[in-house]
Amino acid sequence: MFKVLVLQSLYNLSDDQTEYQIRDRISFMRFLGLGLGDRVPDAKTIWLFRNQLAERELMKKLFERFDRFLSGQGFQAKGGTRVDASWVEVPRQHNKRQENEEIKASQLPKSFQENPYKARQKDTDARWVKKNGTNYYGYKNHAQVDVKSKFETMIVTDAAVHDSQMMEPLLKKAGKNSSKSVYADSAYRSSTISDLLEKKNLRDRVHRKGYRNHPLDDRSKEANHKKSTIRARIEQVFGRQRQFGEKLM
Repeated sequence: MFKVLVLQSLYNLSDDQTEYQIRDRISFMRFLGLGLGDRVPDAKTIWLFRNQLAERELMKKLFERFDRFLSGQGFQAKGGTRVDASWVEVPRQHNKRQENEEIKASQLPKSFQENPYKARQKDTDARWVKKNGTNYYGYKNHAQVDVKSKFETMIVTDAAVHDSQMMEPLLKKAGKNSSKSVYADSAYRSSTISDLLEKKNLRDRVHRKGYRNHPLDDRSKEANHKKSTIRARIEQVFGRQRQFGEKLM
């Protein structure tokens, strides 16, 4: 069952998609030691196992032990760190104004409490955000990926959380990387993040960005282009998640 959670973490799968992919992929079955005629854990069983680990505060301890095992086998992050975020849109909610106000205040609307069937169909954790004139409703996947091994750390937030706010939590894993370079797009460029990288003794490979009346010079553009050849590969991680049909655990 822990191997099932490892697959979920690597491919960022929901419980339903995990059950489906185990049934569908020989590589998953081989990893889990299952044969074609063996029973596959269903989505509810996976959820229950993960929930029991969380209640006993064992999830983090088990994955830390798994990380030590990987390191002992020679699988170490050593190519540098890439950081990025991706939208995860979900069905838009049709709530009343009062219900939306209560949800924004992190309160469960009274109408949802009175009607549990209605509550089960509502997503009260997703949020609205506007970027470049387009409205998005849902979540964000924030990823930290090793340049060489492509091992990843993923944190899910609501869509309204800015990419840069998750840099420090994601960098907790970067300290184990033998390369000190950190790559990210210009959304992460700020004096606060520059100071954070310097404090952690990490090399700043975050893209430079131009401003009104202060465009990037040719040297900065060339530097950004070189960084992009490494940073842009993180899109393969998000692409792999879409290939498996899910973007959220």
